[in-house]
Amino acid sequence: MAEHAFLAPSSAHRWVRCALSASLEAAYPETEASPASMEGTAAHWVVQECLYRRPPEIGMQAPNGVAVDAQMLEAAEIVSDDIRAALGPNWAQMLVVEQRVVIPRIHAQNWGTPDYRAWSRLGDGRLMLHAWDFKYGKGIVEVFENWQLIDYVAGCLGEAKIDGFGEQNTVVDMRLIQPRAFHRDGVVRSWKVLASDLRAQWNRLEMAADDATSAQPTCSPDPVACKHCRARHACEGLQRAAYSAADKGSQRGALDLPPHALGLELRTLKRDAALLDARISGLEAEADARIKAGQRVPFWTRESELGRLSWTRPAPEVLALGQMMGVDLAQPVEPITPTQAKTKLRAAKLPDTLIDAYANRPTSAAKLVPDDGIKARLTFASSVA
Repeated sequence: MAEHAFLAPSSAHRWVRCALSASLEAAYPETEASPASMEGTAAHWVVQECLYRRPPEIGMQAPNGVAVDAQMLEAAEIVSDDIRAALGPNWAQMLVVEQRVVIPRIHAQNWGTPDYRAWSRLGDGRLMLHAWDFKYGKGIVEVFENWQLIDYVAGCLGEAKIDGFGEQNTVVDMRLIQPRAFHRDGVVRSWKVLASDLRAQWNRLEMAADDATSAQPTCSPDPVACKHCRARHACEGLQRAAYSAADKGSQRGALDLPPHALGLELRTLKRDAALLDARISGLEAEADARIKAGQRVPFWTRESELGRLSWTRPAPEVLALGQMMGVDLAQPVEPITPTQAKTKLRAAKLPDTLIDAYANRPTSAAKLVPDDGIKARLTFASSVA
């Protein structure tokens, strides 16, 4: 079995929207891992080592050569604490860490590796599947209707041989952990649902998978699908959609729009702008790669910018320099963040409620945001109580 599936769960949010994306991305594989990707891989290794009770030290190198830092260890604490809280004292015997699952329910070319998963039994006798996805990046990812987790769940249920009747008596707790991305619902977010209520999403995945593996997959430019698609620089469908979006800027429109027309045009232009951004970022990445390889790209070149002035000597030497010159070069002592303080208190088995009296999370000014119907769907989602 190949290392990466043609229909990988991690890219399910792309191929469920644009079936052509799977074959296009296969034609343009990643030639080298980005710094963010390498950092994420190292962070996952740190979590795994901590779960196996082998916590690495700061400065130690992960297998991919990235140095372990304090943020990675704090992220590992958050993941470990949530797993222990969900599974109880026997968590280590229940937890499955980064083991592949095949998903034939969706397609024969659909498989992947969930971060962490476990089964437990509720007080009323029903089964519960716990599925965690750990994201170390800073881009917000929603847990509600998360296609990657939905895909993994289909595989986990198949692995456990849960049939249609069993799905009606199985609760799924999908949990997404993002320690470095601020979200109004916190760094740990959960979507709990009956397994049987995911059948509509599985049907969508199955139909998209059949389309993606057909002789002529459907190309459907979409802001979400195109944003990080590796082939966005070479996609004719996105090119045409982007040109069409740019052409709209030269068209004259009404100056005084009624509410429905106002909302509709704003939504349309926002979508068009996202398609343009996706196309631009793809072309920028491709042009940059070609120039690095020695090719000439007319109208463009590469230039380095000076970064922040930083010390090249160890901190003790810099402080000694200041003392020698009679100048204090040390920073004032500052407390760690309230979130880090809570993590440390929980690790020490101490209550963290007192922190709330010393800190708060200010509310930002209200701003216009798209109404995509997620809140309404979440409100009316079936109860698993």
